[in-house]
Amino acid sequence: MKILLVVADSLRGDAIFAPPTMRAMVDGGLCFERAVCSGSWTIPSLAAMVGGDWPHRLGLCHWRHRPPAGAPNLFQAFRDAGFFVGGAFPNPAWAFRGWPGAPAWVDSNSPAAVRALLESVQGDALFVIHHWGTHFPYIASERPWGVHQRGAAAAMEGFCAEPGLGPTFARRYDRAVMRLSEEHLAGWIEQLCSGGDDVLVALTGDHGEHWGSALPAGRPLEHLFDLHGRWFTDETTRVPMVLWGSGRLARTPARVGDWVGSLDLAPTLCAAAGLPWAGPTGREIPAGQSLWGGDAGLCPRGFGLTIGSLNPYRPETYPARATEMWVAGSAVSEAGRCSWDPLRGPTLEGAPPVDAARLSQELAGAVDARMGEDGPPPPSLAERMAMLGYAE
Repeated sequence: MKILLVVADSLRGDAIFAPPTMRAMVDGGLCFERAVCSGSWTIPSLAAMVGGDWPHRLGLCHWRHRPPAGAPNLFQAFRDAGFFVGGAFPNPAWAFRGWPGAPAWVDSNSPAAVRALLESVQGDALFVIHHWGTHFPYIASERPWGVHQRGAAAAMEGFCAEPGLGPTFARRYDRAVMRLSEEHLAGWIEQLCSGGDDVLVALTGDHGEHWGSALPAGRPLEHLFDLHGRWFTDETTRVPMVLWGSGRLARTPARVGDWVGSLDLAPTLCAAAGLPWAGPTGREIPAGQSLWGGDAGLCPRGFGLTIGSLNPYRPETYPARATEMWVAGSAVSEAGRCSWDPLRGPTLEGAPPVDAARLSQELAGAVDARMGEDGPPPPSLAERMAMLGYAE
C-alpha cells in the first residue's frame, strides 16, 4: 500500500479543474467541493493537516513550536503501524522539527530527489510532498530555499509598487499549477502505480491565493501575507481536497458537498490505511474526522472554519501567549461568512455560522506556543550558506 499526500502551496479550490491530471483525479475520485484550510497560512495549516486538530489547539505557527505532549500526528500513526514514512519539503531543515515520527525530508524543489524518494520503498509507505512551485512568485527552478525567498521578496516589492501586475501573476500561477499537474503529479502517480500496489493520492492546498481581489476597499498591498493569511475570502480559504485511489483504495467517484477542513486529512488517511486515529472527541467544535468509508460526506460541522495568527498582521511576531497569538479567523456556511481580524474587527456577510461566544472561549483556552529546543540541531553555517545560495 502506498499513500501520497500532496500539499501544493497556495493551491486554490478552483485551480484543479483545468489541468488534465488534476481533472482526472477529480473525475475519478472523491472531490470535497467545500473544503477550507484550517489555518490561514502555511505553518498552522500544515500543522492542522498532520495533527488532525485546529491550529490554536495545537499552538503551532513556527517550526520551533512543539505540539502538545501526547497529541497524535499522521507521521507517528503510520510509523507505529510499520509503514515507511518519507517526505519532501522546500526547506528540509525546518519542516516539522521535533515532531514525533517526522521523516528525514528531502528537498521538494529537486524533482530528482522526490523521484528517488518514491522509488526507495518496496513495502507499505506514506509519502508527504509539500510542493513549492505554486507559491508566489511561481518560479519553476531547482534553487536553494534562500534563493526562492529572496526572489519572492523582490517580486512582492515590485507587486506592491505596481498593483496592476495582478493579472500577470495570476497567469504565472496558472502555469505553475499546470506544471505541477503535468510535469510532477502525473509522474508521481504513474511511479507509485507501476509496482502493482494499492495507491491512494490525496491532493490539497495549505491555503488559497489572490492577486488583489480580496483586499478590503482602499487597502494597498503591503506584504506577502496580503495575498493569503490576512484576509478571509473564498479565494484565500477555499482549497481542493481530492482523494484518488487504485486497487483496494479506489472509490466510487463522487462530489461531496459538506463542509470539511484540512484537519480532516490525518484521520481520513489513517482510516484509508486501516489504522486507528487517537484524536480528541466530544468537543463542541469537532476536531478532525475521517471522511473515508461510511463516514464520507457525513462530517457534521455544517460550516468551514479557518483560524488565523497574529504574525500575518505583524510579520515575524510570535508571542508565546496563545491569547495574543490566535487573534483572527473566519467561519463560513450557507448562511454567509463571519470573520474577525486585528485590522478590521468582526465583519458579517450573513448569519454567523458558528457561535461567536463558543469560538471566543476556544481561543481564550488556546495552547500557548512552546519554543522547543529538543528537535534536530539547527543547520550549520555551511548549510545555511547553501540555503541562501552562497555555497553548494
